[in-house]
Amino acid sequence: MVQSGFADRRQSVVFWHRQGQARQKTNRRDGFADRKRLLPLIGRLFGQEEDVNKWLAGYDEKTKTMREQLKQTYGDQSFMFLAVTPKLFRVYGNYGYADILFSDLGLKPAAGTPADKTMEMVELEGLSKFQPDHLFLVNFGGKADEVYAELKKSPVWNSNKAVQQGHLYEVTNETFNIKAFGPIGKEMLLGEIGAMLLKKQ
Repeated sequence: MVQSGFADRRQSVVFWHRQGQARQKTNRRDGFADRKRLLPLIGRLFGQEEDVNKWLAGYDEKTKTMREQLKQTYGDQSFMFLAVTPKLFRVYGNYGYADILFSDLGLKPAAGTPADKTMEMVELEGLSKFQPDHLFLVNFGGKADEVYAELKKSPVWNSNKAVQQGHLYEVTNETFNIKAFGPIGKEMLLGEIGAMLLKKQ
């Protein structure tokens, strides 16, 4: 069972909802490093400082261990997080799942990744400039299914370094939209990422 460091699942959901409201009010959409600075403040405001500090300490320890394992396994290899939408493609930087990969786990962003902002909107032809060693991808579904099908037929896709090497990791919509934004989900993602990148080695 995943231990979030909070008293129970309901309490953690309520806390992270409050934390999200605070971020919206301050217009902050930076990486998890900024959340780590914000969380203790929110914890004090709502009387959950001890829970927050306990969770942060546990999460930091887990990510530290994984960072070392990933560094040893992948060295200087690069990673990218791509979303297929009904229109343009999104290359993510310091947001959600991508933020876990780059900020929390220290994986090297592929050249051109907008590491200092949420994302960059890219047309099909623009994807050719990204040549990661490993590619994480989420398909938003619906009309995006057609876009993804066309992408996989394109020279841009077939010339992609990660695709050619079989280093494609598909992430579900649910995982992308939910798990990366709460304590329980984040710890679950560490296990899932470890299963994809470490256990197959």
